[in-house]
Amino acid sequence: AGFLSRELDFYIKNEILNLDDLTNAGERAGAGWFQIMRAVKSVGGAIIQFLAQIEDFQKTLWEKRKFVTDVQYCVTLGAIGGDFLDGATAEIIANDAQWAEWRETLGIDAADRSAAFLKANPTLVVDTAHYDADFNDRLLASFPDLDGMTDGVLIHGENWQALRLMEEKYRGAVKCVYIDPPYNTDASAIIYKNGYKDSSWLSLIENRLAISRHILTQNGILCVAIDDVEYSNLQALMAKMFGQELDLGTAVVRSSPAGRSTPTGFSSSHEYALFYGNGLESKIGRLQRTAQQISRYKHSDERGRFEWVNFRKHGGVGDDRAARPRMFYPLYVDQSGNVRVPSVTWVDSRGEYQVDDMPEPNEVTVLPVSDNGEEKRWKWGRETLIENLRDFSAKPNRVGEMNIYMKSRMRSEGTLPTTWWDKKEYSAAEHGTRTIMNLFGDASGFSFPKAPELVADCIRASGGGDSDSTVLDYFAGSGTTAHAVINLNREDGGRRRFVLVEMGEYFDTVLLPRVKKIIFSPEWRAGSPKRAATPEEAERGTRIVKRIRIESYEDALDGIEFDQPTAAGQMPLEDRLGDEYVLKYMLKWETRGSRTLLNASELTRPFGYSLRCHANGEKRELAADLAETFNWLIGMSARTRRVYRDGERRYLVYDGETRAAPGRRTVIIWRDTDGWEESDYKRDRDFVAEREIADGADVVYANGGSAIPNSRAVETLFAERMFAGVNGANGVSANGGI
Repeated sequence: AGFLSRELDFYIKNEILNLDDLTNAGERAGAGWFQIMRAVKSVGGAIIQFLAQIEDFQKTLWEKRKFVTDVQYCVTLGAIGGDFLDGATAEIIANDAQWAEWRETLGIDAADRSAAFLKANPTLVVDTAHYDADFNDRLLASFPDLDGMTDGVLIHGENWQALRLMEEKYRGAVKCVYIDPPYNTDASAIIYKNGYKDSSWLSLIENRLAISRHILTQNGILCVAIDDVEYSNLQALMAKMFGQELDLGTAVVRSSPAGRSTPTGFSSSHEYALFYGNGLESKIGRLQRTAQQISRYKHSDERGRFEWVNFRKHGGVGDDRAARPRMFYPLYVDQSGNVRVPSVTWVDSRGEYQVDDMPEPNEVTVLPVSDNGEEKRWKWGRETLIENLRDFSAKPNRVGEMNIYMKSRMRSEGTLPTTWWDKKEYSAAEHGTRTIMNLFGDASGFSFPKAPELVADCIRASGGGDSDSTVLDYFAGSGTTAHAVINLNREDGGRRRFVLVEMGEYFDTVLLPRVKKIIFSPEWRAGSPKRAATPEEAERGTRIVKRIRIESYEDALDGIEFDQPTAAGQMPLEDRLGDEYVLKYMLKWETRGSRTLLNASELTRPFGYSLRCHANGEKRELAADLAETFNWLIGMSARTRRVYRDGERRYLVYDGETRAAPGRRTVIIWRDTDGWEESDYKRDRDFVAEREIADGADVVYANGGSAIPNSRAVETLFAERMFAGVNGANGVSANGGI
């Protein structure tokens, strides 16, 4: 509105108010000119107000947290408790849809539908989408820590909307954010109607990076893959957002050894991985050593492999005597190569050591002096050397002078990464596209997939090497990040978790099947598993993967309904406000009943809440999972999800804790309260008490009103969290109006 108002003033001053014409016409004509200006400003102002109302309303629809429209779980047979599995085996065997998927996705022979086959394949994935609600309720209730056993989350939706929804649950919890956004090349350009290609791309990235910082741990790391097209723009953006002090470095990755043509004529074989910390405690993690690096450690003793390196520090910052004078001291060695540290005293006035004992007749003195006579220093101080003296030896160089060597051992946690990454496993063609071909039989389902080992090393370098870290990728593509995390866990038995977001249609055709395939078997060829997972791989493998779909902006827009009746005996708002109603309030007022804007009065029927959407001239119902949406909005981590029955009444109860209040037990109770009277609420209170559903809970939420002691209304918090920060608002009114 402010921009358009300024443009209107500019138009009036330059197109209507002509000072020369006004002067020549005289005072009589001046009055008419001012009337024209007032009319134009009045009409223009009204148009601007109406346009501002439309823009604010569209912004509300975009910024509001979106409903979860579907929730399913992929559960390995090995993760299902024995008691439940024994009772459910017959149901699984009889489920034709499940076996059809196993046959198509995993190449399972459907002829062997037996309990023995299921027991022999603990990495088979049961998909709750193929089962009825009763089976799924019983399955999910069988887990003592549902969220704790969930090793992966897949979100189908626009990534900014997904980040907004997950922000509370994962606030400060993700150790590594790895993203591989569109490179904005001609093959993956961002569409923008005015042709501002770079601006559009940067806006896309900046909005998402801003939320990423809230989700990362204080010592978390963000890694972004990019090529030359947007590298300089991305680096400038990240430096501005994070600050130069959090720039941890950039790795140049040889991802295309064969090269690819570019407009400059060079054959490009590289891309970049930019690493930025979320705080000063963020540190780059270590990578596994390559075979070439391991080959350097040719010697071994009782403590493991090592190589001999010169003990004199050289080739680094502060390698001279002046930088660390206390690390310039003599060592005595004999002809057998034994090293002795003489007794010395530090003399402050001279800034050097005084030697207190002389070398033996068979010993020579060795100082950290280079071949050209420059005084350097030793790598360690005297005390550290004395503690590790058995790892030192002296050997003559090519001119017969004795040099001191130390055993340099392989650190178990790996080696610090360099800025040049050139493993052959990084090749996108050989180890990215070929991986998809091995999994699916062809690569037609997805173009330009990353190599799993490259993503794995980016995760390691970003701190994802920690065995219990969470890795987030909101440009998930074909699911390489999930593949890499599963591989890492299989290698070391870690329990890393992955959270992936993707909105493309290949979510169902590539990403989800890929995750199921890799969970089932680590090795594939021509679309078939090369072997079954070993018992150790099954034990270390993924247990539960949760997948959700969220409402899109287009769904929200299509679901708007203009139907807000006036209460009996009340003058319509439009009659009370006149033109101001149409210009400022009509959209807000007449859409209050739209379910996409949270019609709180309908939360009394939580299991039948749907979004009324319009698409292609047709009306359709899109189911909304209120319980799951509410869990995300308040950052709920559910230990248990249980269903109780009181006659015809169904109770859905989540028990866990929220991100904002760890350690405080939170219970959320959902049931259909439509049409309840006082006696119904008393029965409800007694049922909850008899089952001890909320006993000992610190916080209890219930929908649709409640007589349960100390319970809080779901509706109020639901509305506050769904619209928090939207157009500067803190929440919405109780009936769902903005």
